[in-house]
Amino acid sequence: PVPQPEQLLAIYSRAQQGQGFYTGVAYKEFEYYHDRNDVLSSFAAYLRIPFHMRIGDVTETAIGEVVTPEFFSALPVRTVLGRTLLTNNGTTEIPELVLSYRLWQDRFEGRSDVLGATIRLDGTPFSVDGVLEPDFSSVLMDWQQPPHFWVGMSALARTPFATLLTNWKANSLMVVGRMKPGVTMDGVAAQFRTLDTRMSQDEPERLRAWSGSYDFQTTVLPIQRARFFPAYRESITSYVAAVAVVMGMVLLIP
Repeated sequence: PVPQPEQLLAIYSRAQQGQGFYTGVAYKEFEYYHDRNDVLSSFAAYLRIPFHMRIGDVTETAIGEVVTPEFFSALPVRTVLGRTLLTNNGTTEIPELVLSYRLWQDRFEGRSDVLGATIRLDGTPFSVDGVLEPDFSSVLMDWQQPPHFWVGMSALARTPFATLLTNWKANSLMVVGRMKPGVTMDGVAAQFRTLDTRMSQDEPERLRAWSGSYDFQTTVLPIQRARFFPAYRESITSYVAAVAVVMGMVLLIP
């Protein structure tokens, strides 16, 4: 439920050998693409992670998404309370957090004084800065629960997942971008393939991290095709097609 979803796309890495399986991108790869592409008006990365969430005296496991600053403006997403800037994550101040509408209702009874409330994630305090509209459950669709909250990507530096920000082989980030007016999907794909090749020349550490055998190529997909992880989507599509063929053959038996 966002404006002009046909302008949205996702970027994955795909192996060039074997069955061509998909992965996400590393944070350092995302930074390189973000700073050098001129075909996207906004470009954001996100990663879904389980946290130990403590509200008051109750601790439970909750699903959160860590996102880069343009995530909410790329879609864009509205709030029912507060804002979605996530501006001070990673600073000396208490980092900010945005609640899902469901968590706001379930744990805070929809109270308007929730802004500024403290929630601890794996022991780190976060301050509630906003509540999202009820229809939004993020981009990625899978069998997990939708996210309960969102925090800024730089907040990972405060968690056990900090190495994701520096490791070239940590290609686990999902990426969403919005095309500029007049730009086509083929145009985005062409530029990102060029940037992919150039990155290995500009950033030799990328190849060293993979022992010189980096085997992935950037792949651009329309967002609706990419909302369910492409590798799973292809497997399920093949399975359903096979079942349909078998059912058709059975129905033809006199």
